[in-house]
Amino acid sequence: MQETLLHLLNSHSLLSFWGAFGVGSLTAAAPCSLVSVPLLVGSAVALNQDLEGRKKVLFTYAFASLFALGVVISFSILGLIVAKFGGFFSVAPLLAYILASLQSIAIGLYAFGVFGEIDKSAIIQKLIN
Repeated sequence: MQETLLHLLNSHSLLSFWGAFGVGSLTAAAPCSLVSVPLLVGSAVALNQDLEGRKKVLFTYAFASLFALGVVISFSILGLIVAKFGGFFSVAPLLAYILASLQSIAIGLYAFGVFGEIDKSAIIQKLIN
């Protein structure tokens, strides 16, 4: 699978751009991007206070569409950069990936409350002293 993707990336640069654009489009609908919706709504409401009727509705849709297009384009460009230069960043040994995965699992378990209450201030005080 990886060889096929690398072959596509190396031989069809336009195809990789459209792939990055598609992934950026999907990423724009991800929950981590949805936290910007209140910012978008607040900006649209604040900027269209002077307008009335149909102009207000059109402005709000145009503003939201331009915002979404900006998110899609920025994520697409970032995806294209990662796709093109990702090989340079995958030089870590297997042990680094294993440690990172164990740390991620531990953070997830902590977020779910498996470890109970942890006194973070006591840990910080030990690290400072």
